[in-house]
Amino acid sequence: MPEDPYARLAEELSKSSISAPRFVALRPDSSVPRKMLQFYVVVATRGVNVRIHKLSLGHLLLPNRPEATSQGRDEEKMVASVQDFFSGSLQDVYVDDFLSLHEKCSGLASCLGSSDESLELSLTASLSNQLLDAGAAAMNLGSFEFLQHALSKWAPEFVSPPLRTLDDLSNWHSRWPHFAVPILQGGGPSVLPTASLRFCVALSPMALAVDGQLPFGWFAALCEVLKAAKTEAVKSLQADKATAALIVEGIAHALPGGIAPSLQLARKALESAASDSQKGHGLLIVNADQAWREEEGVYEVETGKQKSLEELVEFYAELAEDGWLTALVNPFREADTQLGAEMLRARRPHLKVVQDYGPDVVPEPAVEEVAFSTGTCEDACVPSKMTGVALVSLGRVAFWSHSPVVPRMKSSSFWQAAVLQHPTLAAFIAGSESNYTHITDISRSGSASAREPSSRCRSFREAKRETREAAGGGEAAPHTLDAVPEDDVLRWSQVAKLAVREAQLEEVRKKQARKMAQNEMKEYLKQQMEHKTSEKQKAVESEHKLHELQQVELERWKRDQTAQAQERLRKVQQVIRDREAQSEEVYRKREAEKEQKLEEDRRLVLRATHEIELEKQAVQAKREQTKQAQMALVREVGQDQEKRSEARQRRIQEEKRALQEYAELLDKQEARSKATKPKIRDQLPAAPPRVKRKGEELYYDQDIVMRIHNEALAREEQADLDKQAHLKMERRKNQDFLFQQIAERDQQKKLIREQKSSLKAAAQAAAEEHRAAETHQLNERRKKYLQYRLDLEGQMRAKQVPQQAREDQMSGAEKAINRKYVMEALQKTSE
Repeated sequence: MPEDPYARLAEELSKSSISAPRFVALRPDSSVPRKMLQFYVVVATRGVNVRIHKLSLGHLLLPNRPEATSQGRDEEKMVASVQDFFSGSLQDVYVDDFLSLHEKCSGLASCLGSSDESLELSLTASLSNQLLDAGAAAMNLGSFEFLQHALSKWAPEFVSPPLRTLDDLSNWHSRWPHFAVPILQGGGPSVLPTASLRFCVALSPMALAVDGQLPFGWFAALCEVLKAAKTEAVKSLQADKATAALIVEGIAHALPGGIAPSLQLARKALESAASDSQKGHGLLIVNADQAWREEEGVYEVETGKQKSLEELVEFYAELAEDGWLTALVNPFREADTQLGAEMLRARRPHLKVVQDYGPDVVPEPAVEEVAFSTGTCEDACVPSKMTGVALVSLGRVAFWSHSPVVPRMKSSSFWQAAVLQHPTLAAFIAGSESNYTHITDISRSGSASAREPSSRCRSFREAKRETREAAGGGEAAPHTLDAVPEDDVLRWSQVAKLAVREAQLEEVRKKQARKMAQNEMKEYLKQQMEHKTSEKQKAVESEHKLHELQQVELERWKRDQTAQAQERLRKVQQVIRDREAQSEEVYRKREAEKEQKLEEDRRLVLRATHEIELEKQAVQAKREQTKQAQMALVREVGQDQEKRSEARQRRIQEEKRALQEYAELLDKQEARSKATKPKIRDQLPAAPPRVKRKGEELYYDQDIVMRIHNEALAREEQADLDKQAHLKMERRKNQDFLFQQIAERDQQKKLIREQKSSLKAAAQAAAEEHRAAETHQLNERRKKYLQYRLDLEGQMRAKQVPQQAREDQMSGAEKAINRKYVMEALQKTSE
């Protein structure tokens, strides 16, 4: 039998299970005393209930629980309460739903009848951690693998893929942070009045990858590429005399055309410096608060071009149309941030909006359905080699820079920003470092929000520290705080007054220190002015010498320019002469070719005319020959007819003579017969006359032959005339058919044009109606937001007075916490 049969059963069932197991109940462990509150965690997998893990809460409840007689609850009722709480909150919950277990586990202390906050926090954390082990065991996974499975199930967009082997690195290519550097800036000689406006380019380290792997020293190489992009922008401006003045002390300013051409210049600079510019993006730091014109109520991002909020949103949407610009920093003033971000998200969903509140302002936590979110960081120094480089995570926008526009951050915070995409890692790092006061959280909507540690936890820790100091040393203090007597001094209004007094004293000290610093600065500036005066004198002398040299160089340059101009003029004149000669030669050749072509045409015309005449003569000769042949045929037919007639007469005479001889022979035979034999019957009648053959007279009559011949000729001529008339009729029908087709095609084109005109008018009407509807919706939305704002301000004003009175009172715990601070403040202000 295995050492742990339930674990072996769960392992076997998890191999063939499709869905994750579910929590069923807690079963008390009868092998230990009941007061230890040890339970078996029962899970259901494939219809089988398995005790998968042991859970213990006695070490938390027993030291902090009073006796059962004072509370009216014995150990059996406590066990039943824990089981009821588990059944009500966690029954039928999947074990991989670990992200919501913390919320489901909260409230166990109140279920047991305790209001101690420290006990509530301890029970929630202990129960969540032990259920994590139970869920991992139920799915036959380790704790880290179970966390990865839970995160990948509930937040696939925000969780990084596993990184176990080198093959997994390919899935991380798109998650590398992008490093950015400012290329151009506003203010100065540019047309952009905002001096803090920056045009930045961001590049992924994967642009330097070779066969999908980053080489050694990729960070330094990436910084060099970004510096080269900045140098390319400076060179592009210096190459043109019209834009050379935009370079001031090596800093490139925006182009005269405004923001759009400046972005194009920054993009071209990145493409020139980076071999794989497809992994680069654009970043624009606007700082619209400085471009806001309060009197007119408009933005003036570009000099002379005032824009309302809607026009500014449309302007940003046009800038981000090609997808290269991916992030905007402070694109609106704080009052318009919410509405502007929503309008911009409707137009360009891929564009990220970052609102920077500065190092001294803590923004409110982000809401689920807002169009933007905020994050904070602390002022500090990043390594000097990172100066001017900004870290941009384009998937989850988190922008850090060293310019005065965006606050700096601590080294530890820098690495926290690098793991901002992974909520679990960000939470673990924030929890492990005490100097990181704002924990970055990733909401379901994909927005990063900043939340402070719970005020209840801080008050509990400070109260616990106070009670331990009062108890004298490191002895364990009870969790219940001692009551603090009421004191008129211990009020929030008094704390505020003391804070104001401290601030006034601090301001006086700062003024004195400022005055001393100003005096020191005065002396230092005086020395600088004297030094600068001497430097100016030297500069004037060197400038004079330089001017003389420049005059000499100018004279030499003028002579060179004059010689070059004369040489260019000579070359131009020579080119003009060559072109004129070439033009004359071309004209002559064209005229000769034209004459030759005309002569050839004339020869062809004469040849065609001669050939036509020859054809006519040949046709006429053929007709004459045919006519003579026919006449000869007629004559021959006539001669043959005479010969045939004579031959026929001869044949007739011969036949008559033969018949006569035959008749005589017959008479002789008949006579002999009559002489020898008696007459029996009458003799046969005489033979009928010979019948002429049919049509015999036609071939022997000349008139008939001529008449037949003439009729044949007439029929041929009539057939030719009928053929010509038929062809003419067919051509006319073909023309009529073609004209009919052309008319039908023109009619069809006319119908198509009319249909297109009607469709165009309908589309224009629909577009105008849609535009009017969108404008109406936008106005209604603005009115609704304005009404919401007015309602909220009215509610805040209505609740302000009673709320101030309630907030001025301190509870006993707050008085115990703030007594030391108030006394020290009174002593400090009294001095």
